[in-house]
Amino acid sequence: MREIDHLLSVGATGMLADAIVSLAGRSHRLTSIARTPASLEKLAARLPAELPHRMVPLDYCDREIFLQSVRNAITPASPVDLAIVWMHGEERSNGVLDLARLLGQSPGRTEFYHVVGSSGRDLA
Repeated sequence: MREIDHLLSVGATGMLADAIVSLAGRSHRLTSIARTPASLEKLAARLPAELPHRMVPLDYCDREIFLQSVRNAITPASPVDLAIVWMHGEERSNGVLDLARLLGQSPGRTEFYHVVGSSGRDLA
């Protein structure tokens, strides 16, 4: 398995938390974006103590603030090479595309995984 320099997690503190914890064990740094500080703290408690972890509490529904926060988290010296993204709702399609475009502009190669699904069963 390859090492990950910078892992970006968006909305992955719930059903994807186990995957993020596993990937964090192979990462040099992690940026996590989630709606609440509490969910970020819960994830942080499961991560290796020595892992640099930037926690960004915000809602991706405000696209401009969301994208600016991602811009602030990535630099030429620290591009994201793996993004695990769980965005849902009406804002999802444009927000996911905007995020993919933004990450595509950074140096290096970014693997981008948008998870579509839910841990609950949708009976509708």
